Amino acid sequence: MKTRRPFRGKIDKVRITFRKSIELAEKVASELGSPIEISNRGRPPVYDRVKLAAALLVKGMRSFADLPTDLENIQYDMTVCGSKEYPCSSEFQI
Repeated sequence: MKTRRPFRGKIDKVRITFRKSIELAEKVASELGSPIEISNRGRPPVYDRVKLAAALLVKGMRSFADLPTDLENIQYDMTVCGSKEYPCSSEFQI
């Protein structure tokens, strides 16, 4: 058995789906807590803060223009009210 990189070629080929990566990022974001504080002033929030943080964690090398399309393809509902509206690319830029 090789001792240097014994799993070479085995785990390199594993491709995680976008849905699995967003679920994992949502677990991480919920454990870390909401990075955005809730304010009593202004408009009520449209998107769930934990799910928004999860989407930004998953973004990686994707562009901000492609991320909303990927979220819509897996029907990832980020809204607080459950209206299933998907954000546009300009809403991700905080």
